[in-house]
Amino acid sequence: MKGYVGLVLLVLGIVVAAAFGARNGDRHVHYRQASAQVAAGQHVSDVLDEGRKLNETLKSEGVDLAALSMEEHLALMEKEPRLRQQVEKTDEAITNLRKWGMTGDDNPLHWLARAKQERAHIGLPEPSERLGAWFSVGGTGWLAGILLIVIGAVLARLQQRDDNAGGAAGTEGRVDFPRALAETRTRVAAIRASIEELKMDEDAPKARNAIDQLGAEVLDPLVEGRGQLIARHGLAGFAEYFGPFSAGERNVNRAWSALTDGHAVVAREALDVALAAFEAAEKGYEAVEARG
Repeated sequence: MKGYVGLVLLVLGIVVAAAFGARNGDRHVHYRQASAQVAAGQHVSDVLDEGRKLNETLKSEGVDLAALSMEEHLALMEKEPRLRQQVEKTDEAITNLRKWGMTGDDNPLHWLARAKQERAHIGLPEPSERLGAWFSVGGTGWLAGILLIVIGAVLARLQQRDDNAGGAAGTEGRVDFPRALAETRTRVAAIRASIEELKMDEDAPKARNAIDQLGAEVLDPLVEGRGQLIARHGLAGFAEYFGPFSAGERNVNRAWSALTDGHAVVAREALDVALAAFEAAEKGYEAVEARG
């Protein structure tokens, strides 16, 4: 758990800073609420304008809605999709406006005018006022979040440096790439020799088990400790030898799959390629080390 303390604090700091940073002062909150009310009222006004235009269109087509009875109006709605859609749209807009406080006796346009007056009365705070109000309600929490981010980042960096130095084991925990690579080449060569006479479709459980052990005991720990190698040689130097090493690792895994499927020829070819790749990795490591 110790190794994750920095990361946990970093994530927590981001969450806290974002939560408090999103807060606003009371005046700004009220202004935004008033603006939302105005937007809802304006939507109703626009819908009503569309309704008036539709009435004019229908009247030009010989249909006077004002002269129709309720029964005739309902019957026309069944036959005229434009009218039905407009009525549904108007009802939806009015219902939404009532959620903002408009009563059944209110005229939507009068309500919109009052909402605009209320918004103008509140007024949008000046930037300096908004900043001051924000700091009073969220600034302290935001600063606490930023502090957690800084502490978490420092702890995570220190933990990474400790891991690159071998972790709790110190120098004994440092990755010894040349030793691991030499052992890998020895083991792969032995596995290759053990399947020299293996026939197609013939099982080779000992060879597969040897590959599994190689992965668990040598290859996987080497991959997990690659951060140490990057810290030691830099990303460019690391890539010079770890690229060939990765190619060798892939071909070892390919050989395991080939043995499982009974393809002895493919398995031998994959191990040959792996040995060549590991040799290239060894030379690459030596060249990087020589350059210092």
